[in-house]
Amino acid sequence: MISNDPNQRIVFAGAAPVSPGKWNGITINSGSSTNISTLRRCNVQYATNGIKINYTGNTNNVTIDKCRISNNSGDGIDVLGNGYSGASVHPIISSNHIHDNSWDGIYISNYAKPHIAGNRIENNDPNGSGIYGNGSASAYVEFNYVRGSGYGIAFEFNSLAEVHRNTVTMIGQGSGVYSSNSSNLIAYGSGNNKGRNKIVANAVDGIYSSSSSPVFGKDIVNEYGNNQIQDNGGFQAVQSGSGQLRAERCYWAGQQNDISGNVDNSPNLTTVPSPVGWGYADTYDPSLIIRRQDDIVVYEMPIMARVANPILAQNGTIISGFDPAAWSAKFLIAMTTGLAKGDWAEAAEVITELWRELQDSLVPTVDYKILADYANSSAVEPSIRKYLALTLVEKNLAEQNVSKAIADLATYGQSNLLHKAELLSNTGMIHLLRNNDLMAAQNILAQLRAMAENGDAAATEQVNLFGKLLQRHQRHPGATSQNNNLDEKSITINSQTDVSSTNLTLAQNYPNPFNPTTIIRFHLRERQKVRLLIFDLNGKLVRTLVEGELPAGAQTMLWDGRDQQGKTVASGVYFYELVAGNKVERKKMTLVR
Repeated sequence: MISNDPNQRIVFAGAAPVSPGKWNGITINSGSSTNISTLRRCNVQYATNGIKINYTGNTNNVTIDKCRISNNSGDGIDVLGNGYSGASVHPIISSNHIHDNSWDGIYISNYAKPHIAGNRIENNDPNGSGIYGNGSASAYVEFNYVRGSGYGIAFEFNSLAEVHRNTVTMIGQGSGVYSSNSSNLIAYGSGNNKGRNKIVANAVDGIYSSSSSPVFGKDIVNEYGNNQIQDNGGFQAVQSGSGQLRAERCYWAGQQNDISGNVDNSPNLTTVPSPVGWGYADTYDPSLIIRRQDDIVVYEMPIMARVANPILAQNGTIISGFDPAAWSAKFLIAMTTGLAKGDWAEAAEVITELWRELQDSLVPTVDYKILADYANSSAVEPSIRKYLALTLVEKNLAEQNVSKAIADLATYGQSNLLHKAELLSNTGMIHLLRNNDLMAAQNILAQLRAMAENGDAAATEQVNLFGKLLQRHQRHPGATSQNNNLDEKSITINSQTDVSSTNLTLAQNYPNPFNPTTIIRFHLRERQKVRLLIFDLNGKLVRTLVEGELPAGAQTMLWDGRDQQGKTVASGVYFYELVAGNKVERKKMTLVR
């Protein structure tokens, strides 16, 4: 579906009167080297998920370019990997305007690795994300302008992405850039097209990392971050839980001390890097919906390789730039440094290099026994032991040994109690993505809830995170619609089956205890009127966070520790109550100032 005329667009919008969810959208199942699918200058509007891309093999030749994807009741673009690694060709999503969709702008999962470049992504789900990935997803994310959603660019559950020259601004309820559960983002490097993200004027935190070790810059000439991070409403950068957030050689507008947790941001830049960011402020004509790249070249976009990873096919063989001998030498040096000095930052980065290879079903000839020895050594920092364990599990998955991966996760969880909950969540993820075993995944969620009820704070976080992944899995893989009264068919190649949603659930807030803000998540089975209320220990109403109708799906709300009049409340125990129809759920939280 291609228009090469800048003045002629192909429109898919459903029959009048149009409304979100009017039809099922466009589904592309791609995996054959002869199956090349391109949408250029298409309008896809008023569907459920606007465009769905399903990996069905190793060569996913899909290009979505210069399209307008808007007003859909689900995601703008949904990219679902095939549950196993090894794909050598990935979709390209470039120069699109993705806006006013009820869920995420772009959603990727399950080993999908699209190249996302030059898109304008704005005003999507106020509780969702502009770009969201989980389940060992990856992406090369560059030159995008993201604003007006709950989170800007967010990755969870072992997702590894490169993030360069994006502008992330005016994000409402979450963070500009977010990573959790061992999702280590790269946002640095040499040249004008590496690092240099503009993360400014977001309502809460600029960068938030939980149990991950993203790198937004090093103090090495070719590895400067050059990111601009300033004027965000919460902290400019947060590291929660284990791991380290590296953000050296970035610009903070004098706010470099406005950080929380283990953040390395020294030295910092004293002037704004040039160029930095991308999008609306510098290169968009506000009177146009799509950037005028077709007829007036405002910037020469970098040539986008079909393969986002440094892997090339030569004579039918996948070749990697990974050098096992050089990696082994770096690994031993990093581990020796960590044991001697307690500095484990380099070890986390080196281990991630191998992890990336294994996610592409490449199994380099390194000494996995020594990795296992370190993973079981109490002398090694627990977060590094976790990364080693997940890397060894990824080796089992690359070799299609799923049962051993699950068994090893249980073993490592018993020897690394600090990260037992996260490793258990990964077991649930394997049940979902590799075995398609929903019941086993639900049992994992029940175990996490039991741990949380016994006071395990890490398990409380995992209940929220894995619960959200479970909900995502139920609404995304192959789901055609949540509307049973559709009057139009979808445009589909090899259509897939529908999956139903979950019941109403209210998750434990995170963080808890908290100061000064906390996130409250819940899920609605259907669109309905709800109230979310905050009470003090005496039962007095403190704040009404939500009162009105919300769409079906996952919801995320922020409480800033203020009452109805905007005054900060005192430390203490508070209750939050969700009322939806005739059902009421209540949970306890603690504010510590």
